[in-house]
Amino acid sequence: MLRENAAHGVSTDAIADWLRARDVQHAVNRGVRAAERIPLELLPRLQAMRAGEVQLIEADGETLFVVRVLGAKPAPLDEAAAGPLIERFLLKRRWREAVDMELRHL
Repeated sequence: MLRENAAHGVSTDAIADWLRARDVQHAVNRGVRAAERIPLELLPRLQAMRAGEVQLIEADGETLFVVRVLGAKPAPLDEAAAGPLIERFLLKRRWREAVDMELRHL
């Protein structure tokens, strides 16, 4: 039913009401997100969405996100602003690779 509501463009408020009526644990979060604050694997999917479209995005076996993109606008960063973000991204990736390697050794 949740997938059908999303496919038919039901409002996120109506979806939240539907979840509340069924005592499903959920949280509503609205806001503007810069691309660098969104998980890299989600960006192509969000970029392909039309304004107002609703999609369900599965995060793991127990978490499901209902996402509605209201709009998007280009906001390029200059080199000085992008540098620290790139460094943080690369550092996190190296940490993830190191943890994965250690886990394989265990």
